[in-house]
Amino acid sequence: MDVILRWIEAHPGLAAWVQAAGSVFAVTAAASLPFIHGYLTEKRENKVRLAALFALAQQSVILLEDLAGAMKTESGMNDYMHLGVTGEWTELRAMLASFPLWDVVQQDLATQIGHLRHAVTVGHSIAETIPPGDIADPNFDIDRSHIEGGRILAIEARDAIAKLL
Repeated sequence: MDVILRWIEAHPGLAAWVQAAGSVFAVTAAASLPFIHGYLTEKRENKVRLAALFALAQQSVILLEDLAGAMKTESGMNDYMHLGVTGEWTELRAMLASFPLWDVVQQDLATQIGHLRHAVTVGHSIAETIPPGDIADPNFDIDRSHIEGGRILAIEARDAIAKLL
């Protein structure tokens, strides 16, 4: 380092060029700081959004599995209805509906959000049509495969979101 400083002192014009280059570097570095900060902030916000979406997907899977399990027996359905789970469906559906798709840049993620919304809509509509009495009611004609299909969609969406985290 000492040799370089002596060489620069021996060539007075070079010192001015080194100072000019250092100034340009300093100005460029200072100008790029807001862009770097914005990039890091956006990356952190995307991570938070993905974590929230993953939690919603996990809740979707749980609610669909609970509904499918309850529909296997009459006592399971009575217990399910007694718990008042339809309110959870309503809240989950509202949270997924309010998730801002315009902030999503990955097409695959937007597709997964659409799948989750569909799965929760199916589960919610089935949960709302369950008769208050018994599931042996002849008017209670729900294709249980819709719940299984919704559960599969929710699991696939949850797993796809987990890969992005």
